[in-house]
Amino acid sequence: MRDLKHYKDLPHFPRDQLCPDFSGGDVCIQSCANDPQIAFHAVRNLVRVACLRLR
Repeated sequence: MRDLKHYKDLPHFPRDQLCPDFSGGDVCIQSCANDPQIAFHAVRNLVRVACLRLR
């Protein structure tokens, strides 16, 4: 895994309503499409590419 010292938390954004119990280092991906299968494969490909880059 890469050195995490260069990473930092995102600043507060307008209209943020984040629950501290569910935040702090996690990644959330929202994928929207007219076809659920397209949205599923979009997320799947994003996760695949992210995993390859973290190695």
